[in-house]
Amino acid sequence: MKRIAHLGRVIAIRQFTLRGSPRKAVVVKLGIPRKDMQKGGDWLCPIQVRGLGDPTVKHIHGIDAFQALIMALECVRAHLEPRRGQLSWAAGEKGQTGFPRYVPDIFGQKFSMKVNKFIDQEISGFAKAAAKRHRVKL
Repeated sequence: MKRIAHLGRVIAIRQFTLRGSPRKAVVVKLGIPRKDMQKGGDWLCPIQVRGLGDPTVKHIHGIDAFQALIMALECVRAHLEPRRGQLSWAAGEKGQTGFPRYVPDIFGQKFSMKVNKFIDQEISGFAKAAAKRHRVKL
């Protein structure tokens, strides 16, 4: 029997405008993480992206509700990435989707710490340069 994916209760929606002729709406919906009754102890978090091809609801799995949610947000980011230069939304600059990259920890703690350290250094450098430009003390 084919499993029918459904969103269930929607907890978040983000709407984008896709540049082109004519301008088109792209809508991302996120459902509540819930236990997957067909996969024992797994959790799933439903997502749907309308306006970029296949609008099928996808169930993103995780070991618990948090992991399912994090993976669902990363899945949305990856789905929007190829078109991000054409997308805009109310709170973002052109090319920003508001879905930041997830730093995976599956490669081990040493890898995660190295990547996070690099990100922290870049953020600190950017903040210092911005403060200097605006003559603000950090």
